[in-house]
Amino acid sequence: IHYWGELYNIPELKEYPFCKIKQRNDYMRAVMADEEVEAFVNLPNPYKKTSPYWYRFELWHNFWSICAYHGPRMGEVASMRKIPTKENQSCIDFGRNVIVFHGKTGVREVPLSFVIRNRLIQYLTIVQGDYLFPALHKSSKTLYVGESAWQDDFDKRIQRLEEKFSGISHRLNLQPYSVRHSAGTRWAEEDWSIFKIQQAMGHT
Repeated sequence: IHYWGELYNIPELKEYPFCKIKQRNDYMRAVMADEEVEAFVNLPNPYKKTSPYWYRFELWHNFWSICAYHGPRMGEVASMRKIPTKENQSCIDFGRNVIVFHGKTGVREVPLSFVIRNRLIQYLTIVQGDYLFPALHKSSKTLYVGESAWQDDFDKRIQRLEEKFSGISHRLNLQPYSVRHSAGTRWAEEDWSIFKIQQAMGHT
């Protein structure tokens, strides 16, 4: 993914009909290095357990952990349920140790990372309702966290990382989907088969 982003600055590619990439630099989301992803996901919870914000921080920790280690779309994670339904199969199957994502390309299964398995089990004991990541406000249009919510938390986390990674908050095209693209890039760098990456990320 990162490699293809480098090709945007090669004007000669416009002459080749088989190279159908967009000639806009803002189309390509930036990716994060491994240490940046780890720091992003594992920011310490600044709240006490008695604070209502402690629970909210735990919600986002698990949300971003699933995104960072499994490469799904944000909406696929947001709409995950504790127990799957006919309309929405997205859930965590601890018995088979997989996460089932229900996205625009159908249903797919991705192995559950052992790094976050135990924390997710603990999180299930405190989350209320049918959804794994319920809406934070009663006025929300959906019963689960929406795009504005995860965008806001992403921005706050990037700001907190500024001290450790100078300039990260000003990096061009760094967006929530950068977490997903970073996972795909990492798999490619680890020599995963391109077909396995395609399957894991739900690409056609």
